Amino acid sequence: MECRHCGEPVDLVLVDLGSCPPSNSYLTDKNLRSPETYFPLRVLVCESCWLVQTEDFAD
Repeated sequence: MECRHCGEPVDLVLVDLGSCPPSNSYLTDKNLRSPETYFPLRVLVCESCWLVQTEDFAD
């Protein structure tokens, strides 16, 4: 991953929270029994500028 601020490579993991559904993905009565989509949730730190950022994933 590339830092959003300085463009340097980012590989220092601050915290790995495993896989989580999107926080703004609200369920309706119709889809309560359907499986949710989960994405990895990792927070990384740029060692060049110290920006803390989440890792991006496209669906």
